[in-house]
Amino acid sequence: MVQDNRKIILLATGGTGGHLFPALALAETISKRGHRPIMFMDRRVSSLVKDSSIPDKYLINTKYKSTNTIIGNLNNLIDLGFSMRDAKFKIKKIKPSAVVGFGSYASASVMLAAMRLKVPTMIHEQNAVVGKVNRFLSKRVDRFCTSFKKTIMVPNGVSVYRTGMPIRDTFLNIRKKKYRAPGVTGKIRILVLGGSQGAAIFSDLMPIAMGLTHEKIRKRITIVQQCRPELIRETQERYSSYGIEAEVNHFFDNIPSLLGSSHLILARAGSSTINEVAYVGRPGVFVPYPSATDNHQVFNATQLVESGGGWLREQNEITPKLISNLITRLVSNPSVLLGAASSAKDFVKVDCKENLTELIEDLIHLKSKSHIFKKGSS
Repeated sequence: MVQDNRKIILLATGGTGGHLFPALALAETISKRGHRPIMFMDRRVSSLVKDSSIPDKYLINTKYKSTNTIIGNLNNLIDLGFSMRDAKFKIKKIKPSAVVGFGSYASASVMLAAMRLKVPTMIHEQNAVVGKVNRFLSKRVDRFCTSFKKTIMVPNGVSVYRTGMPIRDTFLNIRKKKYRAPGVTGKIRILVLGGSQGAAIFSDLMPIAMGLTHEKIRKRITIVQQCRPELIRETQERYSSYGIEAEVNHFFDNIPSLLGSSHLILARAGSSTINEVAYVGRPGVFVPYPSATDNHQVFNATQLVESGGGWLREQNEITPKLISNLITRLVSNPSVLLGAASSAKDFVKVDCKENLTELIEDLIHLKSKSHIFKKGSS
């Protein structure tokens, strides 16, 4: 009798695209290895992807709201209990061989339910600072994996597997394309990303910065910018008033190709953004979101910048003039951009998805052997 080694592997995610996209990336490799990935996510991130790109999807029922009040926290605990019960029912039905969590409150109920049911569990932490949910779960799961070389707030006694960040297959062909810095003439293509939530400060400052830029440079610049829906029209009109060719939208489903065709990236410093920009080898200027939990975006960007792969500017220091001067200096020095692009490309671990999948397979195998041993000993 031939043994069937295909396994059902459940991936729990939610909150923002920063937690979702790495889970989708890992699902690709899990499928290639002959296993069946099943996604558990909340409604907030389910709208960020087309259903056709997810083979199996279940919604996590949660009504969590960020709060500092006693009543609010009590309501969240009650919500967690109901969400755990729902997750437990679904896990019993699906019978996964392992459950992998990608952080965010939405994943907590799924991970806790899996632990209660004795299903092997693993966490992947995307940021350079361990998130609150992953911090709480880290000592309770079977394996704990990180993206960055240096990750802080890892609880004492937790063994860490540094695997890197899973990147979707659509970025692979872009990585293969050599970066070419802008020439003395011709277009200068700048991509402005604000994360899945958009970044209002870029809409406020970038058009003005372009207006302050010398005409010789300005007339060569084209902008593609991610923007909040309510600011799209205004931002587009402001670029037009300065004679800037710009495409402004809330969401782009062709981010890999946009990165590939850009000479310079201006972005927030979420882990997915940092690692995707680095993976394709493009130079970036990163402005961390100042209200990010535990200031994790600063820590994310700092590691890439220290490797020579980009530049970091704090939000409280940037002005239209600073942005204009920085962009002018960078696009006028191709060797600087080329050096940053090369360093960025070397920053990432390209075998991350394979390593993560092997860790999952190894965990399932070890737990299976342990279970057989216990049965034989009883």
